[in-house]
Amino acid sequence: MVIIYSKRNILYISWTERDRFTGKMVRLARSLRMKDSKTNRKIAETYKKEKLKELSVNPVVLRHFYRLEDAVEDFLKTKTGVNRVGYKVALDHLGAYYGDVMVREITDLHGFLDYLKQINFRGEKEERKLTTNTLVSYMRSARIFFNFLFTRRFISEKPEIPRIKKQRTRSLPCPVPVVKVVLDHLKEKMENHDPEDDRDYRSQYLSVLILVMTGLRSGELCRLRWEDINFERNFIFVDNTKGNQENQMFTMFPTLVKRLSPYRKDSGKVVSYQRPDSLRFWNRVLKELNFPHYPIKSLRKTFGSEMARISAPREVTQILLRHSDYKTSDEHYVFADLEDLSAYAEAAIGSQF
Repeated sequence: MVIIYSKRNILYISWTERDRFTGKMVRLARSLRMKDSKTNRKIAETYKKEKLKELSVNPVVLRHFYRLEDAVEDFLKTKTGVNRVGYKVALDHLGAYYGDVMVREITDLHGFLDYLKQINFRGEKEERKLTTNTLVSYMRSARIFFNFLFTRRFISEKPEIPRIKKQRTRSLPCPVPVVKVVLDHLKEKMENHDPEDDRDYRSQYLSVLILVMTGLRSGELCRLRWEDINFERNFIFVDNTKGNQENQMFTMFPTLVKRLSPYRKDSGKVVSYQRPDSLRFWNRVLKELNFPHYPIKSLRKTFGSEMARISAPREVTQILLRHSDYKTSDEHYVFADLEDLSAYAEAAIGSQF
């Protein structure tokens, strides 16, 4: 039964459903966050119909009879894209180890971890074990999965999940000669575009160019819009969400202005990618050109290492890379203006492109 009622002139929706723990019918309610009016009452009726449909299509499953296979299926419905694929791989291993069981029967994942350590999978050249960082990823996926079940009251207690320390791998900066070859390759593809090839070489070229010449993070690149680039005052407004920092500006040096100007637009996204994990073209291009693997984030390190090569002051590099160590950067913002920063960036990066 679903009803709409008013409390203190605010509309609420209330319904009854079976509690997963006790099996008894309970009444739940939530605010619709709308004032009680004739118009809003009509809108509330839509919510009522949706809730009735939800209750009829998705009957509550008692936790005692909730199977692991069904739980995984329900969990994956909440995920999309690359994230969903990653979770599915990890949870497929979970299902292979535990088999056809109720989720309440899983109380400890130490045995599952031992099982993963014994798995052999076929790599590019030979069979090998899962890496430590892959095990860390699988355990993290399992932890998020059981948190999902716990918050939705499918289980009364979360199982004990072992924690593994992630191995830190230090990636090297991508050499400038490699970047230049990649840029020339993408530019040629862009200018001689095959109509049957649906790849966005323009976005690929601009992505590599901007990342290496500005040191932007991949996420900042994906959020960058042409409105954020001021060609008249020579700065880029960076939408920075890392560490809850304030948005910042990056100086535009002459070579960067020259390389970006031919592709300038009045508005819209600079590149077509929505998320950092969409920049998969980078690995493909490196492989096509027979270069060793460098992660896309190594382009930011290339920018930083080139600043070090010309012995740029530490505070200048820190400001250009927009690091959050305020102990050293705050006191230097006073004298480091955009013109000074531009000269260093031009000397380090612009002179090579």
